[in-house]
Amino acid sequence: MLLIDATDYIEEGGLSGLLANKIRSRYNRPTLVVSRNEKGKYRGSGRGEQIEMFRSKLEKSEHIEFAQGHEPAFGFMLNIPKPTEKDNEEKEDIKPDIKQIEADLNKMFENEDTNAENVVDFSLHGDFIEDYMIEELCQLEDYWGNGIDKPVFHVYDIVVSSEAIDTGKEESKFAFTHNDIEFILFKPSPEKMAELVDWSDTMCYNLIGEPNINEFDGRRIVQIIISAIERVKLNSEDESSTDVLEDDWEMYFDDLDDKLYESTQSKTKQDKKEEVEDDFEW
Repeated sequence: MLLIDATDYIEEGGLSGLLANKIRSRYNRPTLVVSRNEKGKYRGSGRGEQIEMFRSKLEKSEHIEFAQGHEPAFGFMLNIPKPTEKDNEEKEDIKPDIKQIEADLNKMFENEDTNAENVVDFSLHGDFIEDYMIEELCQLEDYWGNGIDKPVFHVYDIVVSSEAIDTGKEESKFAFTHNDIEFILFKPSPEKMAELVDWSDTMCYNLIGEPNINEFDGRRIVQIIISAIERVKLNSEDESSTDVLEDDWEMYFDDLDDKLYESTQSKTKQDKKEEVEDDFEW
């Protein structure tokens, strides 16, 4: 896990979420980014779907004053000791020992597997995923595989009616439509199907998948192809927010611009090299 004091780099309430997400994505490690506000409080954002129930577990640490939001993406504040009379007399600020706190938190999570098999680009609540997102991303499919990975979604707390679930012929698939998007898992095992479906009125899922547009017989279906899914209890106390999505969306396209620029520069250098070689041969 990484804990970063970004006080000298970002403004209070600014880009802590975006920065945490970018670092988490690049190094595939749970990341906490804090900055000091005018009142001397250290507040920031956490990102890390690598650890199950990350926010809830982190909140139990003595170093955390509070952690609010979704499990993989949330806001938090460090618990800083109150200044003593001596500190007040000397007018010294109480600064946290970031390295020590990071070490303590890593010890706290030492038994967790933080090397996630799935590194995601977008982590968002089921209420906020829309078909236009898939449409926009699939317009970039010509770039996928050329140094740019296909984007991956982590969608959590997605509530589905049992009537919306389609298992196909002989339970050949698990699929449902939500916000005009078809979520589909192909060829689930009988054990997996039994885990996902028991025909309650409603069910709640967390899943990971990739965007896709399926066109056939004149029909056009916006999809997410599921690679991993689990059934979970609905957290009715979770207050959804679009802040996480906006950070992820901006970060993804910023990274895409960087990769396209690097690809263009590399191609330009190669073209120039070939031109020189051609001139030399001539």
